[in-house]
Amino acid sequence: MNSLQKLLAAIALEASSLVLSFTTGIFGAAGLVIQLRILTLKQFVFFQLAVVSLLLAFQMIGLSVVVLTLGCLVFIYTALKQKSLFWRGFFSSIASTIIILAVIYFWIVHVEGKLLWPYLIEMLQFYLNKAKTISLPLETSVVVYQLPSYIFCICSLNVWIAALFEKRFSVEIQSEIHNFTVPGTTIWFVIASLFFSFVKVGIPGVQEVALNILNISLLLYFFQGLSVLSFILSAMRFSTLIKWVIYFIFVLQILLPICLGIIDYWLDLRSKLRDRLNKKSENPEDDQRNDPSEF
Repeated sequence: MNSLQKLLAAIALEASSLVLSFTTGIFGAAGLVIQLRILTLKQFVFFQLAVVSLLLAFQMIGLSVVVLTLGCLVFIYTALKQKSLFWRGFFSSIASTIIILAVIYFWIVHVEGKLLWPYLIEMLQFYLNKAKTISLPLETSVVVYQLPSYIFCICSLNVWIAALFEKRFSVEIQSEIHNFTVPGTTIWFVIASLFFSFVKVGIPGVQEVALNILNISLLLYFFQGLSVLSFILSAMRFSTLIKWVIYFIFVLQILLPICLGIIDYWLDLRSKLRDRLNKKSENPEDDQRNDPSEF
C-alpha cells in the first residue's frame, strides 16, 4: 500500500469512526484500531493532531473533542502493549474521561459562566421536560452526579469493542479477551460502593462517589462475565451462529454477564474448565469421545 492509499484509507476510517461515535457512542474506537494496522504509531498521532487542528480551524469544537478523545483512547491503549488488557483499557479510559470532563468544565464554567453541577442538572431537567414520555425514577441530581462514571463506561465499551475488532488480526489479543480478569480487590469496591450507594451516612458526596464507583466496578465484572462466556463457548465448540445468539441474550440481560463475572471471581470457572479439558486430553478414551456437550 503506497502513501496515497494509506492516506485515503486513514481518512475513510476516521470518517467511519466519527459516524459510529455519533450514532452508537461505543463503536468509534474500532475504526481507529484498524487505522493503526496501516499507520505507525507516530503517523497515527500526527494524523489525529492534523484532523483536530483542521476541525478547530473550521470551529467544529464538538467534533475536534471527539477526535481528540478517541485518538487519546486508542493511542494509550496501543502504547501500553506491555500491560494487560485490563490496565490498557483502564488507563486509556481514565485519560479519555479526564479530557471530556475537562472540556465540559471549561466550557460551562469559563465560556458559559455557569456553575458546573447546577447547570448540568438544569439542562437535564429541561430535556426531560421536553421528552414527556420519559419517566425517570431517580432524582435528576443523582443522575447528573454519575456523569464521570457514565463517560468512563462509554470509553471502556469503546476499548472492549476495539479489542474485539483487533482480535481478528491478533491471536494474542484473543487470548487476552478469553482470560480477561478484574483485579481481586475490585470485589471489595463493589461491596463498599453498593452499601454506601443505598445507605445514607449523612456525609455530603459519599453517595455520589459510591454510585460512580459502583457503575465502573459492575461494568468491569460485565467484561469479565463476557470473557468467561467467550472462553466457555470456545471450549464447547459451538457454531458461530449459536455463539452470537448466546452473546446477544447475555448482553441484552446485562445482569447475567455481571453475575457470571462475580461468580468467576469466587469460583474461578475458567481454571476448572481448563483443568477438565487438560484431563480429557491426557486420557485417550475420553479424548476419543471428546463431546463438547459434556461440559
